[in-house]
Amino acid sequence: VRGTRVLRVDDTYPTGTTLRRAALALLDPQAGAAAVDVAVVARTPREKHDCQYNWSSPHEPLPQNR
Repeated sequence: VRGTRVLRVDDTYPTGTTLRRAALALLDPQAGAAAVDVAVVARTPREKHDCQYNWSSPHEPLPQNR
């Protein structure tokens, strides 16, 4: 995927952890994706823990399970 823009399509978006880990793996220098976009069909309702993180940066650390 080096140098390409990847679109990851998923059926649900519960917490974002799986999508985020996949994006980070694709953006890793070894894989080398230029960008990763995500499209989802459904999202679980927002909960308090969803609002604690800014998902805009692929370089911020993953949230810790609480």
